[in-house]
Amino acid sequence: MRSFTIDAVRLLVHEVPNGQDLNEEQRLGKRCVWCGCSAPVIDLGGISARFRPQACAPCHILHSALLTSYFDWATHVDDCILCVQQRPCPTTDRLRRMHAAARRAVHGLDEDKRLVCFECRKAVNLDHPALPVLWLGEAAGAHLLFSHAGRCPGEVADVHG
Repeated sequence: MRSFTIDAVRLLVHEVPNGQDLNEEQRLGKRCVWCGCSAPVIDLGGISARFRPQACAPCHILHSALLTSYFDWATHVDDCILCVQQRPCPTTDRLRRMHAAARRAVHGLDEDKRLVCFECRKAVNLDHPALPVLWLGEAAGAHLLFSHAGRCPGEVADVHG
């Protein structure tokens, strides 16, 4: 399994809040973009002198672990013969649980209530079989999404297929 190194670009694209959602000190790198502490030490890159987001070490570790766990899981699913067939293997179950734990460490327990299936738009609970869906959408770039493993709830099996 390949392991992704989470660099500032991935964090900036996928995890840093929109500049409009940050206060002036967070936009200028004087406060952590996530917790607002006044001890940011890690430059997350920026697009101008007016947007230079930074993070404190604890927040950087948590958000890096979140993205690393997602990309490791997605890479495994793409390379695994069972997972490609929507039949999660024991490795993907372990990677799913690792990502769920990282997600809860960053966003809290209520975050799961906001996850929806890319396919059916119904809720996805990472405590149950699910798969990552890395969608390389339009101009906005990559989207880190999820789907139910196998059939979505309420989906009828194709008896003719």
